[in-house]
Parts: sequence; structure tokens; C-alpha cells
Amino acid sequence: MGIELMTKLLPSLPAVAVFDTAYHSAMPEKASVYALPKEIRDDLQIRRYGSNGTSLNYISCMAESILRRKQMVLRGQAKSSFSSNFIVIRLDNEPCITAIVNGKPVDTSAGFFPGGGLVSGSKIGSIDPAIISHIAKSKGITIEEAFTIIENDAGLKAISGGEEDIRVLIKRAKDNDIDSSLAVDMFVYKLAKEAASLLVACGGEVHALIFTNDLKDSNHELREKIMHYLSPVFRVQVCPSRNKQDGKESEGIISMKGKPTSTLILVIPTQEEAMISLECKKQMPHLFKSMERSSIRNFFLG
Repeated sequence: MGIELMTKLLPSLPAVAVFDTAYHSAMPEKASVYALPKEIRDDLQIRRYGSNGTSLNYISCMAESILRRKQMVLRGQAKSSFSSNFIVIRLDNEPCITAIVNGKPVDTSAGFFPGGGLVSGSKIGSIDPAIISHIAKSKGITIEEAFTIIENDAGLKAISGGEEDIRVLIKRAKDNDIDSSLAVDMFVYKLAKEAASLLVACGGEVHALIFTNDLKDSNHELREKIMHYLSPVFRVQVCPSRNKQDGKESEGIISMKGKPTSTLILVIPTQEEAMISLECKKQMPHLFKSMERSSIRNFFLG
């Protein structure tokens, strides 16, 4: 609809479509393929599509830039052989976690549709498919109606008794609201569990755990809770003062200062517009003269 409108308003202006799922097309089959008959997968184009690809591409670029600017030699690597293994945790009401190796996604929590993956505001996340059938049969409703329940009336909303905003739930949990506390605990635990599992996708070595900053409020509290589980796994501690400042005074780094570690904890606010501009440049290089992938950080952050 937007494309049609712009074509009418500006018929001579070139149009470029940038799809979030395009980024995840590079994911290896062992991570993207569902264990379904091939004819069904191919006919219905069922695969793990992922989400937020444009944002992830930007964050990966920024993380590489931060590591290079800090002149960090990862595990004794020379700069000429620089490589990067990242786990990106998108913190919002529909969270997603992705493993990225040398700029390419290798696995992700997001699946075929937005409700797949992690527990979110109103979605159940990954589910035993038998549960949908069981709900439909037990309640005398259709499969479609059962699916609507797990898509719109599940997740944090169901556990808390109606509230789906994790920021509100954190505040209620502080006031000893039992249902809100359970919702927050589930949200954090399942995020941490998924992030830890992606260590395998990174070959057992992660150079940076990266948090986005989408929630604004309560971000530092969520990061602290998640790192409670992940610190023993990745052997890195979050610095309380850096974490409260969202890493603004330390180039996005919120891990503890002075602690020898091969893994950093970073906070990187996303800038999808930067990557969209670069994708447009690839399609129409004659319209763009100066912006390169390596200049994203300086262009946006000075």
C-alpha cells in the first residue's frame, strides 16, 4: 500500500524495498529448516525466517566497530584475522535472540511466525503443537480459535492476569505481586536459557553479548536479571554503574572494568535507518557517494 501511494505521489523516484527477513536468508540449513517433509516445506515455504534483520545487521556492524576501536585482540587474534562471534539479545515486549558469526546470522530464536520463539507480551512462544489440538478439543473450539488464544491472549498477559508490558510487571513485582513476579521470572529465565544455548551456534566462543536498548525504561534491571543467569556461563560480570548508564560513558561497554575476559557485554541502540540507507546504496550506487559500511558508527555517533 505504501509503495503504491509513493508511486502515485512521486512516480519518477526510484523505490527500494528492504526486508528484515533477507538478512536471515544466510542462516545455515541446520538452523533454518524445520523437520517436516520436504514437499511440505518447499510447497508452503516453511522455514525459520527470523526477525529484525535490518536492526541486527546494524548492531553487528557497530559491535565490530567498537571492538576494533578499542583495539581489542580477541583470544590472541591478530587484527588482520579479526573475527567476531556475537549473541544479540533484543529486549522489548517481543524479544528475540540471534547468534551472529562474522556478520552473518547462524541461528535465532525467532521462527516461522512472530509468535514462535520466546515468551512475549501476548504470545506463548515455542509450544508443543499437541497443546493447540488439546485446547481445541477440550474447549470445543476450532484450531484457528485455539491458535488465536496462544497468539493474542497468552505470554506475559496470561501469566500476570492481563498486563503484557514487562516494564509495568517489573514495577509490580517490586511490590510483591505474585503473578507479576512469575511473569518477570519466566521472561528473564527463558531469555537467558535461549542465549546460553546459542553458545553452541557460535562454536563455544562468544566475543560479545549485546543488548539492544528498545525498552528505554527498566532496561538496566532486565539486563542485570538476565546476566544473573548468563555470567557463570560466559564468565563475565556486568558493571552496575555502567549498566545503569546504558554504557553511554563507556562506548556501549557495560561489563566489569579490569576483569580479564574474552567476552564483552555491550548495549547498542539500534538504527535501522543506517542499514536501509546502505541497502539503497547497493541498489543505486550512483545516488550515494560517501557512506560505507565501516563509517556507520562515525556517521551516526560522531
